[in-house]
Amino acid sequence: MAEEEKQYKQFASLDPAEKAAKGLHAAIDDILSEEDDIVVLDAALRKKHQARKTAEVAVQEVHEAEASAEVPVDVALTEQPVLHYASGRQRARLLIFTRDTTMIADESASQKRVLELAAMFEEVHVIVLNIDVSRRDERIRVSRNAWVYPTHSNAWWRTPFDAYRVAREQLVFGNGFRADMVIAEDAFECGLVGYRVARKYGRAFQVHVTDDFFDPQFPDMAPHNDLRVWMARFVLARVDCVRTRSEYLTDRIVAKYPDLTSATEMLPMYNNLEAWRSAAPTCDVHDSYPQFKFILLHVSSMLEHSRTDKVILGAARILNQYPTVGLIIVGTGPQRETIEDQIAAYGLTGKVIIDTDIDKLQSYMKTANLLLHFSGEAEGDLVVLRAAAAGLPMVVGESGIADELFVDGESAFICPDDNPVCMGEKINRFLSENQLRARFAMNATNIVFDRVEQRYDMYMRAYRESIERCLIADSYREDQEAAAEE
Repeated sequence: MAEEEKQYKQFASLDPAEKAAKGLHAAIDDILSEEDDIVVLDAALRKKHQARKTAEVAVQEVHEAEASAEVPVDVALTEQPVLHYASGRQRARLLIFTRDTTMIADESASQKRVLELAAMFEEVHVIVLNIDVSRRDERIRVSRNAWVYPTHSNAWWRTPFDAYRVAREQLVFGNGFRADMVIAEDAFECGLVGYRVARKYGRAFQVHVTDDFFDPQFPDMAPHNDLRVWMARFVLARVDCVRTRSEYLTDRIVAKYPDLTSATEMLPMYNNLEAWRSAAPTCDVHDSYPQFKFILLHVSSMLEHSRTDKVILGAARILNQYPTVGLIIVGTGPQRETIEDQIAAYGLTGKVIIDTDIDKLQSYMKTANLLLHFSGEAEGDLVVLRAAAAGLPMVVGESGIADELFVDGESAFICPDDNPVCMGEKINRFLSENQLRARFAMNATNIVFDRVEQRYDMYMRAYRESIERCLIADSYREDQEAAAEE
């Protein structure tokens, strides 16, 4: 029997699991195949990145001058870009690949975002990589210059194939390709097809990285994530420019791909306080965790600067003392295993629960009893603003925007970052004083609405310029290459 098993292992093609994996890899390789050889981060790509640096210097002074000007939203949406693109038109045509299926729903927030982009660009075409065998191909016209095309694929691995087919059917006219730039809203399936299309038609290619695929636990977080790690590595070795959602992801990408240093930056962020305040919760955290009457909420990227270990230590005594008090940690990250070990070591299993569904965060903020926030990350400021807009009282650390906005003992309890004992004391005060929680929440809400700038025009301009910088560098490179040939 042992000899038979040894012989069997010599023939991997007989193993069904090996055959399935091999077939999937072959399918992915097929969509990426081209007649010419693939060169990864070769001299030509380095020249492109150097051209981007030169182009950015050329427009930096203009951008800085604009940033200080007061501009109405309608002007910010329609004003002319800084430079012309290689196409000769002043406003570019975008092709966006996304897995956000809410793009298909009429009047959804995602469709409204498409309308805003359409006001800034010549045309916006969005191809949605979705799975829905019950529907046929369709084209949704969102406005006079914006369209959404679902793939309606029959399997997840088919979505890049179908997205590529839709792009060819809808955007190729004669020998030309309608879009000036290709944007992939993830580095996975969207990144694969985005790279294929951009390379096929010689277009600038921008990838948005919002998921931390560097996290060792990422492959286990969802089906097919092991393959998505491979996809991200493949795509980022071939992309023109990258936009991320955090400083952490920016740093990780630059460390892994040094040639992308000048091409990687954070996506612009807009603090939509009114939307966070007025949004109706879609769920109640107490319904999700009915064993708790008083719920402490903590949002964590599970990095060192998240200081989740300090939060758990500060809340430990209260959690052990009161059976109906629970701590819900929303998020995940590289230190999740360490955090889980800490929870077990403190005897808090079942009292501290990790919830990875970040989409529920605003609803949880609307329905939880108290936020604990000690993060030293720049993006942690967003958590504080969202909680204040939602009317959630807070115990916070001295780092970040909370210490700048709030007054200790009036709009929040502020503790030293390295003092979990202080946190425990403040939690205990909130437990016994309902009116105190209500007063702090109201004061914090009033402060953020009074003092936090909500310049939507500047956000829209920054978003457009993040796209323009990628286009400008690509156009500049083409001009330089054409001049060299002459």
